[in-house]
Amino acid sequence: MPKTIEKPLPYDSGESLWGVKAFLLACSAALFFTSSSLVLGESFRSIPEIPGSDVDRVATGGAAAQDQELYLEILINGKSTGKVYRTVKKGDDFVIDKSFLLKQGVRVSSAASENVAISSLEGTEVEYLAGEGKLNIIVPADWLPDQNLDLSKQRDYVKAEIGTGLLFNYDSYSTHTDQGTSTSLWNEIRFFSPIGIFSTTSVYQDYLSGGNDVSGQNEFIRYDTSWEHSSQDSMVKYQAGDFITHSMSWSNSIRAGGFQVSKDFSLRPDLVTYPLPEFSGSAAVPSTVDLFINGNRSGRTDVNPGPFTLTDIPYINGAGQAVIVTRDALGREVSTSVPFYVTSDLLRDGYTDYSFGIGKIREDYGIKDFSYGSTVGNANFRYGVTRQFTFESHLEAASDLQLYGVGGVYRLGTLGVLNTSYSHSHDGDAGKDGGQYNAGYKYSAGRYHMGVQYTGRDSSFSDLTSYKSDRTLSEQSLQANASVAVDKVGTLGVGYFDITSFEGDRTKLLNFTWSKPLWGNINAFVSANKDLSDEGGWSTMAQISMPVGTAGSASVTANMPESGNASQIVRYSHSVPSDGGFGYQLAYTNNEGGHGYYQADATHRSRYVQLRGGVYGYENGDDTKWLDASGSVVFMDGNAYLANTISDAFAVVDTSGYSDIPVLYENRSIGKTDDSGTVLVPWATGYYDAKYSIDPMNLPSSTEVSTVEQRVAIKSRAGYKVDFGIGAPIALGSVATINDATTAPIGWDGVLYAKELQEHNSLYVEKADGGVCRASFDMEVVSEEIENIGPLVCH
Repeated sequence: MPKTIEKPLPYDSGESLWGVKAFLLACSAALFFTSSSLVLGESFRSIPEIPGSDVDRVATGGAAAQDQELYLEILINGKSTGKVYRTVKKGDDFVIDKSFLLKQGVRVSSAASENVAISSLEGTEVEYLAGEGKLNIIVPADWLPDQNLDLSKQRDYVKAEIGTGLLFNYDSYSTHTDQGTSTSLWNEIRFFSPIGIFSTTSVYQDYLSGGNDVSGQNEFIRYDTSWEHSSQDSMVKYQAGDFITHSMSWSNSIRAGGFQVSKDFSLRPDLVTYPLPEFSGSAAVPSTVDLFINGNRSGRTDVNPGPFTLTDIPYINGAGQAVIVTRDALGREVSTSVPFYVTSDLLRDGYTDYSFGIGKIREDYGIKDFSYGSTVGNANFRYGVTRQFTFESHLEAASDLQLYGVGGVYRLGTLGVLNTSYSHSHDGDAGKDGGQYNAGYKYSAGRYHMGVQYTGRDSSFSDLTSYKSDRTLSEQSLQANASVAVDKVGTLGVGYFDITSFEGDRTKLLNFTWSKPLWGNINAFVSANKDLSDEGGWSTMAQISMPVGTAGSASVTANMPESGNASQIVRYSHSVPSDGGFGYQLAYTNNEGGHGYYQADATHRSRYVQLRGGVYGYENGDDTKWLDASGSVVFMDGNAYLANTISDAFAVVDTSGYSDIPVLYENRSIGKTDDSGTVLVPWATGYYDAKYSIDPMNLPSSTEVSTVEQRVAIKSRAGYKVDFGIGAPIALGSVATINDATTAPIGWDGVLYAKELQEHNSLYVEKADGGVCRASFDMEVVSEEIENIGPLVCH
């Protein structure tokens, strides 16, 4: 039988207590007789509502005279259900409706009657809080519904915007020696709009000889020309023109011209595509759960009574230890330790990743503008089968070549990750079939990292990288590496590389590294390489670096090659401030047995351009002087802007023609708007919902600002106008025509009282200070009540 705890109302002791008890006894007797007469006279009756409470209606049968009918707030394991419900108290037992209990997760036999006595439920207890009008039903925690608790606390998915405009990136580089001057101009032209992004890159080179006899070579080289469009909802990217095929870790990529469609998870930075561990627990009462990853608290959340699962925890990688601490209101704690292993090589179960491309293989890239060979196809497919296994497949095809391969990535519990694959090729022209097999393993755990990868091929194996070309693949390759970080010793690393060609050439290298922070932010690094061939030797490098001030750094490096003379390098650099300014670098190399080598350069970065220049050369020899200028020109919404090179997204902030308004990006000052009321933000991150804000203090007092802060995501490699919609109220006395039917005057602060509105509405305004403007708006519900609409922008 369940345990019942009754907590009576508290009263003061003394003679007054007996008077209260006598009064309550009399009231109870009257209530008893009244209730009995009502129940005996009716077989069923309705339960009245309690004003101000949420009461479920139930119907009950006859009750014995000693039963008490109570309306109590029901709690499950101390968590309120939000319901005031009718219960029947029979001695120490309580009877409640079966359907209500089932809704609250209490397990009730299907054979039980509609009115269930709590005493009939195995493993339950009840706590009657008479003074508070509550009944707490205590059930085993595993009866209650599972709870999935998200600890990542990431912002929701924000749809990225794109405007229409033109971007021109440039990088001009010139060198001058006694033999002459050479100049190259690299450029990118990028046109963007909602239908996609078109871009082309090229370089123009001009070579001249020195002296009066000037001869030269002018050369223009086109690199890549393509159009792309991305669908953020489906995370699919479409490319037409020049592209690089996607590949697996065990296959190769090629350049081609044609069409490619692929999954692109970078369109949704809010998603984690690899499986994160899920930690489960159970709470008997409302509690707080803390998650500690490798000793550091990674998240905290509240949990209701019942089992719970912590999902989407903050990003982690490798092996580690998680500790889940559950703490109730009384401070009682339950701690559970769980080992885990996380790798980004896997896909979440049910996730797919794919790419498919078809076109002409690109030949003589960087040498010829338009050199395309055979028609080829390339396809990749990955699927997260389980949290521990991801399936991989790869296809390549040409007129005389077919290749297919399958593989997989396996998580070996907490012991690391294994990857395997096999590929088979058929060369119809040569009549040969070949195979490639690949296997690897890696493990990462905080301070420890190790990995090994092996690839072996038959001599008749071929893929698109070697198709109809002089390029040959290696027969086998093995690479292994390991590193460990030890307190007071530093980080030690070792690597081994072994590559064998089909011609019998073999390269074997052994590499050791050591790095350690010393005192005063001084860092030391040592590298040693050993050629394991018969005639191989050691080559070593040692470096000590240290910061100088807030922006400078100095280093001393000693090189001892396997053959040749040793050298020592002294270098000092002063970085350019992030918001612009000057930076420079000086270096001198002492070559033992040869001439010293010197170099010096300076950089100036502004909002509009980056300029660099310098000189380098050997002592007692000719030197080379060079200059470089790089930046961007943006054309958007009828305005032109100069900026440093823009590689990703950018924004134009518009303050409706008001100049000298401070603009901030992620709380970082960008500058002030120009005479057109705009300013360029050149370094936005694609698909990230960044915060753009303005300081309205410089705006006239007559203006209206609907918002001073916006969060906007912009598509990668594109621009967008962030409009703050600043405006001034239409002058008092202006007249508006509503839906070409009725007219009404405009009052103070641009307020208009409009009648006879419809689902779609238009305004035509004749302004008192001259001119006209128009506005339109929609209404979801048209009612007779007065509603506030707007503010509206009248153009």
